[in-house]
Parts: sequence; structure tokens; C-alpha cells
Amino acid sequence: MRERLVEYDLLRIFAALAVIAIHVTARYDLGSSVLVFLGNQATRNAVPMFIIMSGFVLYFADRQRWLPVQLFFSRRFGRVLNPYIIWTVVYVLATACFYHQFWPDLRSFAVALAKHLMFGTGFFHLYFLIIIFQLYLLYPLLRIWLKRYPRVLLLLSFGLTAVGQTLVYLSELKLITLPYMGFLYCTLFPLWLFYFVLGMYMAAHTEEMANLVRGRERRLGLLTLLSLGLLLADSYYTRVYIAVKPSIILYTLLGHFWLYALALHWKQRLRPWENSIRWLADQSFLIYLAHPLVLSVLFFGPSRWWAYPWQGDGPMLALYLLVVLISTGFCYLVSLTPAAHLIGGVRTVKRC
Repeated sequence: MRERLVEYDLLRIFAALAVIAIHVTARYDLGSSVLVFLGNQATRNAVPMFIIMSGFVLYFADRQRWLPVQLFFSRRFGRVLNPYIIWTVVYVLATACFYHQFWPDLRSFAVALAKHLMFGTGFFHLYFLIIIFQLYLLYPLLRIWLKRYPRVLLLLSFGLTAVGQTLVYLSELKLITLPYMGFLYCTLFPLWLFYFVLGMYMAAHTEEMANLVRGRERRLGLLTLLSLGLLLADSYYTRVYIAVKPSIILYTLLGHFWLYALALHWKQRLRPWENSIRWLADQSFLIYLAHPLVLSVLFFGPSRWWAYPWQGDGPMLALYLLVVLISTGFCYLVSLTPAAHLIGGVRTVKRC
């Protein structure tokens, strides 16, 4: 039977909730309130954490016996490719409906859809799948390298990610000029490779990593708060809010280890809710895919009758809770159907 780590289920749930916070607060001017700014920047480690856990899950499942490359590709790409295509179509059509901008003919629609599928631009969160596709392609080589030279791979991947993110950051500050690619820079795998390799490394040294952080919750928490302060100062003074910059690498590392330590500390006390935790973690991918649609409908829908329906910190918090609850409810309904896996969910099996 496949081993299940409750601590990583808890981390996946946190990452899903944090991604929703990013996207809700991004609907507001980040200078409009302290809560909006803090909520947006403090959760910027969510996507890197998802990538860390992607690397962890793959290598953790491979510890006993590596899947042949062809079988690995068929399983992993099958898990994400169909949902990516389906949700890209959904979001492209939904965006056209929101803004009343449609295509003159079917051919124009097919060309636009093909471009969105290629670059992950169907909606603001789908770029994550383009990153995952690239990392999956590299994984068979990375696992061989990690087996032979784990520390070398970890250091090289860190260097590549740190240099890549620094270059993009300096470009945002107008200190250097890079070839124009706009947001597509954020889809390039070198900018995320270290997180993926770190997850693989942690899976290969599960006990050692757990022993490293266990009992150090307070110290890691303090270091995480200090790194968050650095990130907030960076964002406040530079007005660069993107998720690829050096201060976020530091914040992600410390934050991940702190949350990992907390999850290890609390997992025994959360045993009574283990089935619910497991279910939420299983549905985290679908929650990631579906929540922007829920958010867009809630944010733009009432504006026909009320110009600023979610203005203010209180309404923003209410909007966040509604997006979480409706997205989770949607995932529950989908999980009861045989087609759940087609759109990124996991089917709930009822036990007698």
C-alpha cells in the first residue's frame, strides 16, 4: 500500500488556500490597504511550494522502483494534460463572455486556442501547468542525477534558479534589458528548477529532513518572519510584486521548512480529521484550476447592479471565504462523478 504523509497533505492544503489569497488580493490595488498588500505578498510562496511538493511526490513514489520513462510520461502527463486542455477551453470561452469579445469565425478561435495552449495564457493561473510540463520532461534525467550526485544537483539548480530570477527582477527594475517576453519569463523552467529539485531531495532524505526541522518551530518561525519582512520591504520600495525574485526564494525556503515543522508537530493531533485532510489534499489540483472561475464570477457578476460590491477589507475577506467554500463545494460534487479525473479532481469512493 502506498505510504501517505499527512504533513505533506497539510502543506498542499496550505498552498491551495494561499494561491486563492494571491488571486483574490490581486483584484485590488495593492496600495489600497495594509491587509491587501500583506495578504498578497505573504502568500507569494504558494506556487513555489506547489512545485516543491510536485518534486517530492514524484521522487517519493519512485523510491522503491523507478517507473520506465514511457510509463512515467503516460501516467503523469495523462494526469495533467487533459485537465489543462479542458480548463484552457473553459477559461478562453469564459473570458470572451466576460468581456464580450468573440472570434469572427471558428478558425480564428482555433488559432487563439492553440496559442493559449502553447504558452499557458488561457487565464492568469494556467502558466503553472506549462512549468510542470517542462519539469516532468526533465524528471527522468533529474532522478538519475539526484541518485548519483544529489548535492551537486541541488547546488547547480539553486544557482540556475537564483541567477534566472535575479535577471528577471533586475529587468523589472529597469536596471538591465532582456529580450522582450513579458510574463512568459515566468513560465521558463530554470526559474523554478531549484524548488522541484529541492522537493526531490527532501523525498530522498525524508527522515533526515524531518529530524532537521523537528523541534525547531520557533526558530524557523522567527527566521520566516524576518524573511517576510525583507520581502515586504523589497516589494514596498521597488513596486515589483512578481513571484520570481531573490527575496521570495529566501522566504519560500524558510517558510516551507517552518510549515513542514509545524505540520510534523500537529499531525498526530489531527489524526481524527485525517480523511478530510487527505480528501482536501487530493482535490488541491482541482481547487487550483477551478477557483479563478469562481472568483471571476463572484467579482464581476454583481458589478452589473452594484459598482463596487467587494470594496474594503471586510468584503474582501468575505470574497475570499466565498471563493474557498464554493470552489471546495464544486470539487466535492465533481469528486462524486466518474469524470472527476478528466478535469483534475480525484473521485471519492464511497465505502460501505
